[in-house]
Amino acid sequence: MLMNLRFAKWLDERDEATAAALRQVVIRRHHHLSTMPSSLAVERRVNPYFRIKDRAFFDKAGGVLRTRTRPTLNRLTEFARLYEHTQ
Repeated sequence: MLMNLRFAKWLDERDEATAAALRQVVIRRHHHLSTMPSSLAVERRVNPYFRIKDRAFFDKAGGVLRTRTRPTLNRLTEFARLYEHTQ
């Protein structure tokens, strides 16, 4: 979950829901508490793969996507390639 949130933060660093979820995970990990499973509601707010159909989110992340992917790729493929580059 930590890597997914870092990826989400990298795509949209101004999103407060993602920032809050990332802070919560870091705190829980610091205290050796589980961060899994997450709720579906949280995932829908912060997971870029769930937010892919949200045009506003996609436009925010568009600068990153345009500079690092080919324009002919579909959105899911674009995100998958970006995720590989952040690992």
